[in-house]
Amino acid sequence: MATAKINSIILISDLLLMIAMFIDTAICSEHACPYEGQKCHVTEDGMSARCHCECHGTDCLIEGSVCASNGRTFESYRALAIWKCEARANDVELSYWSRCHGLLSATLLADIEAQRFLHRYVLFSLSSFMRRSKV
Repeated sequence: MATAKINSIILISDLLLMIAMFIDTAICSEHACPYEGQKCHVTEDGMSARCHCECHGTDCLIEGSVCASNGRTFESYRALAIWKCEARANDVELSYWSRCHGLLSATLLADIEAQRFLHRYVLFSLSSFMRRSKV
């Protein structure tokens, strides 16, 4: 008899958990989070939803410092992802898996900008040449 009561309690507990998960899913399906990296969570009262910044993917599990494209070092990829979400800084990306190296980062950024300028200059010169040669 005691086993039947325990099984009934477990069954009811499982049923309540399934109902709660269904309600959570229903509430969050109507509440789209507006920013990249946010996830919907039902509030404690179970009647509404809020968006929280979280890290998604396997990179979030890797420990160790990372350097972001803004030259800032973060303690982990997870910290970078959450900061990006909270700061709404979708243009900031992971540069490399290590602490930022001040001058090296600035030099690399300068090189990238120089390459972009050279690329634009070559394209402009080439298009100008092509227009002149058609005339």
